[in-house]
Amino acid sequence: MGTILQVARSVTSGLTLRNVLIYLVSLGIPFSLDHADSIAEFFDLTPRCPESAVSSSVLLYQWVVTLGPRKPRAHFVRLILIDAHTEPQDITSETSPCAQRDFMASLLTTVALGDPAVIVIDKFYPPDNCTPDQSAKLMAAVDEVSGRLPLVLLRYEQSEAQLQAIDPEKLRVLHKKSAVVSYKTLAFGGDVKYGLKTLNLDERKIPLEWPVFPADLFERLNAPELVKITPERQDTVAVAAARLYDPGALMQGTIRSLIHNNVHPYTSFLRMSEIPTYSPIDLICGRDHARDVDWRTQCATPNPQSASLKELRNRVVVIGQNASSDIHATVIGRIPGVVLQANYIESLLDDRYLKPANVFLEVAISISWFAVVEYFFALYEKRPVRALILSSASLVVLWLLTYDIAVLQMGYYIVLWPPSALAIIGRFGSLKLDAYRRKKPNVPGEPPQPTNAGASNLRVSSL
Repeated sequence: MGTILQVARSVTSGLTLRNVLIYLVSLGIPFSLDHADSIAEFFDLTPRCPESAVSSSVLLYQWVVTLGPRKPRAHFVRLILIDAHTEPQDITSETSPCAQRDFMASLLTTVALGDPAVIVIDKFYPPDNCTPDQSAKLMAAVDEVSGRLPLVLLRYEQSEAQLQAIDPEKLRVLHKKSAVVSYKTLAFGGDVKYGLKTLNLDERKIPLEWPVFPADLFERLNAPELVKITPERQDTVAVAAARLYDPGALMQGTIRSLIHNNVHPYTSFLRMSEIPTYSPIDLICGRDHARDVDWRTQCATPNPQSASLKELRNRVVVIGQNASSDIHATVIGRIPGVVLQANYIESLLDDRYLKPANVFLEVAISISWFAVVEYFFALYEKRPVRALILSSASLVVLWLLTYDIAVLQMGYYIVLWPPSALAIIGRFGSLKLDAYRRKKPNVPGEPPQPTNAGASNLRVSSL
């Protein structure tokens, strides 16, 4: 008990106002960056925008969540990317989506020859965008493929941020319920499954479910009537795909609890280069670098035994486009939305997700770590380099222990390392500044420089 009191006295004896500010800044900057979306939503500073390209600025995130022995790998997902660098120009044009529907029909029937476990098309098809003739082949292909293979398409929905022109009172209802408005798509038939495209504002988190208002209901009712309605919760495209591939993956206690409590977990990410990716035109034509080939007339019948199609067997095949309107700034760089969706599906099937830790627990642990930092800097006030070395070594040990228990064993994501590192740098700089002031000679005619006992460094106990 006496040792604990002695340590406590050592810690509190060095707590000047300046040092308290160092610890507050060390805690505030990383936490505000890591929880920017929660803070903004709590104070209602910005409209909720789940699918925006806002991401955390904490550069250590991807390193932290992939530090353990279990590295992310693409076990389940294969990506087919429609990209302007590899596909014909008329197919990749974002101004003429109807021209792509025949191509998508051909691609879908070709991919089905590979016998994948699930096909996910990261696109939605509004019913009024194209003529019936322009949609006929796509609808026939979807009907034929979905009759023998699980097929998931995106729902066409809009969030609060995309509906700024409507009644502000209705927007407040969407904000309060964290809901989206779902619109009709082409009537593809009963075998097709649908998933929501909406992402979290913090795209490190896997979107699981969102409350949904049907568009006709949302447009017909006024805000007071909408408040009384509990919108139906629907699966995102990642959850819909995971359910079809392996229903048991979502029946485990952890993920069931997260879905039930509407908590979206964190995950680590595969970079685009780490996900096996295929060119649509190469698959259709059965040859490499087929961009300049007329896929309508010059391509041979696809061979189900080709190496590329065999690689799709028993996988979740995600088809999407690298479109300029769907680029997201993430912890692994700027990537297309379809790459995010592929990552979310892979994470759910690989059980590679982390529960968000309670922010008050994070703060409490950080404060206890600050006490360790302050103990060494108070004990070695005249020897800042020794304080720096000992406090750094102690925090490395504490961080490894906490990482092993919280992240690896219990599956929680905790923000601890950046605040502690900033605190050590701040306290070391503080001691070096004090040492410089003690050595600096006074200029004639000027008052002496203040020391730790001066007014500019008031101790907390005197406040």
